Amino acid sequence: MKNFYLFLLGLFSAMGVYAQPYAVNIAEAAGGVVSSEKATAVVGETVTLTVTPDAGYAVDVVKVIARYPITSGGGGGRSRAPRRAGVSYVSQGNISVTKVDDTHYTFTLPASLPNFLSPEYMANTEFYVTATFKSLPKYPIVLNTPTGGTLESDKAAAAIGETVTLTVTPDAGYAVDAVSVLAGYEPQPIDDEDFAAGYGLFQAPRKIVIWNSQGSIPVVQVDDTHFTFTLPEELPNDLNPNYLENTEFKVTATFVETEEPAPTEQTLTLGDLGVGTYASNYDLNFTGITGLKAYIASGFDPEKGQLVLTPVQLVPAGTGLYLKGTPGEYTIPVEATKFVYANLLVGVTEAAEVAPATATHTHFILADGNYGISFYTLSETGTIAAGKAYLSLPTGDVTGLANGIKLMFDDEQTTAIRQAADAFLEDGENGYYTLDGRRLNGVPTRKGVFIHHGKKVVVK
Repeated sequence: MKNFYLFLLGLFSAMGVYAQPYAVNIAEAAGGVVSSEKATAVVGETVTLTVTPDAGYAVDVVKVIARYPITSGGGGGRSRAPRRAGVSYVSQGNISVTKVDDTHYTFTLPASLPNFLSPEYMANTEFYVTATFKSLPKYPIVLNTPTGGTLESDKAAAAIGETVTLTVTPDAGYAVDAVSVLAGYEPQPIDDEDFAAGYGLFQAPRKIVIWNSQGSIPVVQVDDTHFTFTLPEELPNDLNPNYLENTEFKVTATFVETEEPAPTEQTLTLGDLGVGTYASNYDLNFTGITGLKAYIASGFDPEKGQLVLTPVQLVPAGTGLYLKGTPGEYTIPVEATKFVYANLLVGVTEAAEVAPATATHTHFILADGNYGISFYTLSETGTIAAGKAYLSLPTGDVTGLANGIKLMFDDEQTTAIRQAADAFLEDGENGYYTLDGRRLNGVPTRKGVFIHHGKKVVVK
């Protein structure tokens, strides 16, 4: 009877051990994350662990230790883990861990624990899981120097499984054409005299260096300027898919020029003097612009030192213009034209260095000088700003020009001639009139242009 009682006592004790849940605790790890499908488990139960390395890392070792805590100073001479917050742990042995795949491991709670000094489960026995991760070798990311933009990488080197982000920024007037990544390596240089000797050849000694491709790596476009690629487990080249110590990833970006749409209008500002020069990259239409007139320099009279300015409305791109009007800002429509003018004003659409003269021509700029607003000779080489114009006249025509260049506006001249002709018709006399309508006493005695019998007469 006594033996039966002892048997029942042992059976119930054993049942208590097998039915009691024991904690599964996870140690923090650098380089990855470990998780358990169960927070507790009973004897005989299998626990699955998920061990996930961070990018650039791989799983090194996964361990499970059975242990129980004791207060500091207790536990006799038994082996203890390092103290933590005043608590020591008594190891009850390492538990066998089985690798299922690269990221999954399992262990089963045994009937008795491995430490022969302490094989019995304690009420506070726990299963402590630790994992270590090893850093993977990193491979250089080599960027080309593109034309038409810039190429940047968020990493100088990366490990297998890591994703690299590329920033590809086109310059103004360019767009991204293509981004490619090529894996490969450069072997140690060899003397080609050794190479030639193997084939019975003779060559002068020099170094041979060949970059060996290991295949193209897929590139994913994230947005207009960002691209990514991931270092694969194996490289695409079937003949050489393994990473070598000197494997590298060459990134190439190319850009193409783009044609920006022409604007529909141009804005210009006429200064306080009410005059200025101008040139545009686009064809312009001054028709209907109030308060502003545009002129070309259509001719020059060397004897009078007089520059003829003719009004224009449809203006080809690059044409040098003389502007006259009310100071302020004007918006001029952009409109294609096939007009071509003979023009002595030189338009400058990009800032340019201009000398006072060339072998054949003398250059003038518009200024408010000793003789009022007119064109004056450049005193020294200087920069003509973009969007301006200067006057270029044959040097022989301006030699001895003493009083500066006089400006004669064609549209105002035409009006004066008409007024003079009208005055003659009203007068009914057979006289001569100046262009501004003043009657002369007799035949003109000086050179010039006059009105006689209602017609324009040139006296030389």
